[in-house]
Amino acid sequence: MRCVWHASHAAQLGKLARKLPQSQSCRVAHYDHPMPTSDDTNDRLTALEIKASYGEDLLDQLNLTIYRQQQQIDRLLIELDDLRRRVPEGGSQTSTNALDERPPHY
Repeated sequence: MRCVWHASHAAQLGKLARKLPQSQSCRVAHYDHPMPTSDDTNDRLTALEIKASYGEDLLDQLNLTIYRQQQQIDRLLIELDDLRRRVPEGGSQTSTNALDERPPHY
């Protein structure tokens, strides 16, 4: 049986087949492959569908992870802004409570 991909082989070889000597060109262009059976095609199609399904599932999981990370980043930025507002501009925190001050012997 002749390979169903025979025409694509010739197209893929294109210039390469023309540059080879005639005997090599014929051998390459007319190489016989076993024709795929219906069962082989169905198995390959099923395998591709499974891979696509896993790929879609992985993409959904990654999107959810990115979404959650962005929410966490947004919360952390809000918390950082709150902390910056609590600290005075000078950067040093002055204690107004006598209990917070260090005793003189330190």
